[in-house]
Amino acid sequence: MSERPNPLDAAEKVRGLANLHIELGAELSRRNASDKRGSSAPQVPVDLDVVDARRAIEKLAHEYLHMLMDDLPDFTPPTEIPEGLRTIAMRIGHFTHHENSLVAWDFVESVEGVHEQAERVAHPDGMAWVPINRACYVDECAGVLRVRVDRDKPHDERSLALWQPTAVCDMDGGHRLLARLMRDAPKLDGAA
Repeated sequence: MSERPNPLDAAEKVRGLANLHIELGAELSRRNASDKRGSSAPQVPVDLDVVDARRAIEKLAHEYLHMLMDDLPDFTPPTEIPEGLRTIAMRIGHFTHHENSLVAWDFVESVEGVHEQAERVAHPDGMAWVPINRACYVDECAGVLRVRVDRDKPHDERSLALWQPTAVCDMDGGHRLLARLMRDAPKLDGAA
């Protein structure tokens, strides 16, 4: 185990939790809407795995936003969970470079555990969103491009070039880039 966790990996997982929170919320809304269509429509039961995964994300966000509030007197957390998670990702060094390395590793393990739970629930088909180490091409957007791939298959740059998926920004799903243009997107700092 290295002395400190990788902040770029941790930030990516936290941003992923923001997206998963939105996806899981949309799934709950979809199910709730189908419940209200009328008595002739088949009832879709609430999926407790979706509720539990979303709640785990919210609990994690609240825990670490409270930590920021305790440690930074002028910090005011966002009211929405996805924005709170993005704030945690932007302040990732506060957690990954905490004076107590056990706190840093506990943070990373918590994030990874909740991310894995939410990913399994949100994408039971084995597909996952993975970053491609490219910044969003839209000016003023701090997002990172990611692609949807099979979790069990390699997703390095060479295999993605052959497969050619469309990259989507993790901050705004409307920011999309065709695979053939991905190599022109700027690489993230520190990315190979």
